[in-house]
Amino acid sequence: MKKLSITRRATLVILLVLFAASGIFVVTQRQLTARASSDICHIELARDFISFQHRLRDIEYDNIEIYTAVNLYDAEHEVVASAVILYRDGEFDYVVMNLITEQIDEWGINEQEVVAHFKSGERIYFGGALTYSVRDGHEYVDFNGTRLDGAEFTRRSREFGEATRRYRNESRRRRTITSSDIENGFLSWADIVARHHSSVTVGLGYLQGINWNGITGSGLSFASQSTLNQFHLFRHGVAVTGTCGPVMQVNLLIYLQWRGFNVLTNGSIHDTFDRALILSDWRPPTGGTLFRNNRDATRAMIRERGYNYVMHTFGSAFAGFRDSINRGHPAMMEIHRAGNQGHGVVVVGYEHFRQGTTNFHYLRVIDGWGTSNASRFVNFNGFFSGINGASFWIA
Repeated sequence: MKKLSITRRATLVILLVLFAASGIFVVTQRQLTARASSDICHIELARDFISFQHRLRDIEYDNIEIYTAVNLYDAEHEVVASAVILYRDGEFDYVVMNLITEQIDEWGINEQEVVAHFKSGERIYFGGALTYSVRDGHEYVDFNGTRLDGAEFTRRSREFGEATRRYRNESRRRRTITSSDIENGFLSWADIVARHHSSVTVGLGYLQGINWNGITGSGLSFASQSTLNQFHLFRHGVAVTGTCGPVMQVNLLIYLQWRGFNVLTNGSIHDTFDRALILSDWRPPTGGTLFRNNRDATRAMIRERGYNYVMHTFGSAFAGFRDSINRGHPAMMEIHRAGNQGHGVVVVGYEHFRQGTTNFHYLRVIDGWGTSNASRFVNFNGFFSGINGASFWIA
């Protein structure tokens, strides 16, 4: 294997977005299996991130485009990271995304030889920043051509995987604590199955590209509040909090963009987030936005992109959310728990069960947290004290 020297490479921790014909995606058979989210959001983040690095260094070019994204594996053959390769006027840049911690672990500008390894088609094993190898028979060989002790690399790879998983689990624990008990109103599909394994399904519906178990649409992925906040800080040097309303707007527009409507500002989730902060009257230092401001900001951004629409508002009526989904339109929803602040989510599906004479309703949502691309439902059976809903039917 050809040797190379690794230069001009740096590590950086930045939370990333594991992000983006009417009709309903109605299920007939259910499997509780995990599904990896699509690549489009972390690819877009890679492009935005590396473009920002170019601006910092006054690097000029005529065109930059995504060349490919390559899966990176741990010693257990699980995908743990993605190397996004960008082509810029004859040169190659790359960004390595840690898919476990949702971070950028490493990046490089004009790293032709490193990129050549990523493009080689060989399965590449990742043990953390600057730690790569390929298999040569039963041995591991690093990018410099040095043979590695297989047991040692496996140990390091497992330690890397365990450490990053601990980081993710701890982050979720912290979020649960800081979200007070609002998050207790969110359930997984497995939670619902456990509650209603003997119930009768009365009705269900999902938007195209969504189902009970995650995201099914190719190229469809949603943003999280922490990642958009972190990139905003990196881009503008301004910390933002209390941004669930603007994130809700971004995720609704991501879905419409995936459906073929060019509604994202400049085609960028980050520019759309910036615009949503302004239009929804987000105020420092702790932020927070009114539902009517989030609704009106979304209306404004849809108009700015040249589209006509009809806005439907339906307060806390389950039927309003159900009808919007059945007609193929996502809805925004504001939820409140007595004594706590609220949260904003995008509704993309629903489930209706009956047990005896009692009805149970759940809304499939994009929660705006780090689980935006997971299977998440809102308990619509009296857990939340306040609910507002609205949807936009675009023509």
